[in-house]
Amino acid sequence: MLLAQKNGFKTEDTPILVKLYYRGKLGTFPESINRLRVGLMLMKDYHYSIFKERVTSSYSPTRICQGGAGYSDALLSRQDAAVRYLKALKAVGKYRIYALHFLRDDKNIRSFLLQYPVLNRGCKQTYKSIYEALCRMLDLLVDFYDAQR
Repeated sequence: MLLAQKNGFKTEDTPILVKLYYRGKLGTFPESINRLRVGLMLMKDYHYSIFKERVTSSYSPTRICQGGAGYSDALLSRQDAAVRYLKALKAVGKYRIYALHFLRDDKNIRSFLLQYPVLNRGCKQTYKSIYEALCRMLDLLVDFYDAQR
């Protein structure tokens, strides 16, 4: 977060996953780096895929870039990102809600608890179980993205 503040970014612009990494909620060194890496990869796949809305002055959804690569290559890369995103969500199985909430929608733990009042008993154990489930989901994503290479 200090890096974001030093470079002139607001801390609100920092993804929740990065904040959790800096707070040590993603585990210890080797696992935490891998968890952060695949979480950011899933976020990148979602934001680059055809599912994310874009505001442009062009009415053509395939008009992304101009130049030698052409429009069809850009559209295919967006489709590849969408396929990877859907396969990653399928790979995490029952932990999909954590991927949708914390990675795709980039919301914090408090908003997660408010969205699901059955979890909102307000104890440390609830937070601990959410962090553990988030880490299990990220571990499944590590396996998925490593198999994609």
